[in-house]
Amino acid sequence: MKKTHNKILLIFSLTIILIFALCGCNTNTASQENDSSPDDTASSSQEEVSGIIGIYSSFPTLPVFEYPAYMSEGVSCEVKEYAQSLQPLKELIDGSIDVCVAPLPAVLDAQLDGASVKILCNFYQKGSSLVVSADKSISSIDELVGKTVGYTEGSMEYALLIINLYNSGIDRSSITWKEMEPSQLNNALKTGKIDAYCADASLAGTAFQEGYGKIISYPYVDDVGYGNMVLVTTQEKIKENSDWIQEIVNANYQVMEMSAPLENYGLSSAEALGLNPEGISLEKDNYQWCWDMEEEYVMFTRNLCNYLYQMGIFKEIPDMNQLFDFSFLETRSQEFVR
Repeated sequence: MKKTHNKILLIFSLTIILIFALCGCNTNTASQENDSSPDDTASSSQEEVSGIIGIYSSFPTLPVFEYPAYMSEGVSCEVKEYAQSLQPLKELIDGSIDVCVAPLPAVLDAQLDGASVKILCNFYQKGSSLVVSADKSISSIDELVGKTVGYTEGSMEYALLIINLYNSGIDRSSITWKEMEPSQLNNALKTGKIDAYCADASLAGTAFQEGYGKIISYPYVDDVGYGNMVLVTTQEKIKENSDWIQEIVNANYQVMEMSAPLENYGLSSAEALGLNPEGISLEKDNYQWCWDMEEEYVMFTRNLCNYLYQMGIFKEIPDMNQLFDFSFLETRSQEFVR
């Protein structure tokens, strides 16, 4: 009887040990599962930050292709090209892309139409040239009266030309205007469809170098400055993708610091765009890639709006307080100081 009792105690003890061993295994397994959860969470939180920037395919927008190389690890940038100059801005407003390069007057017009556009920083300055056919005896802006002039809607070059006409007392309705994309202007001038145009320096230099155009004026206005293209987004995109937008502003700074001093920057791509590299080189002092945007830029933009309002093109003055968002430039400055 005693032996039987001892056997029962032995079996009971072994059973207890086995139960504790199994519980220990389960506890370790659960612990391992719990330990792996933070890693999985961290892994999923490190997803790639991405976005799309839209550009009109042209010589002035070439620096955008450098952006991906200057972005932080884990951040990507898709560059989407368009054949129509205002299409990137329209796609931005529709929510299809996150940021775009756009001409300043078009951005102002978009705000007046109700879009929540936000200018982030500068991109391209100067660039305006008034070009006439080499076959025409036109030597001044006054002699455009009665002529056919090509222009691109929403462009800074067109805005500067009509402001010059306004300041010269010339009714712009005395000119026949032909709206077209920048890429169409030189062919239209060469084939006699237009007598003149006001457009980017790369087009003007090409027309001059190849002999079918002559540059008669750089139609800048002292109280409007040299502004042209800007990097722009919307309030909605700032809420959705602010970290990526900050990366874009940072990359823009670095690319402009790299490209602006290089006199031959972008010339290797000129022929693919239908441009003459030597002609662009001749106009190198009439275009400038840049990133900074100080308070003076806001003042010049307000003056531009005043002109367009006085001419009846704008029905009201855009809200400068809502138009600019300097926070990304300010953050960029703080990050690079650190």
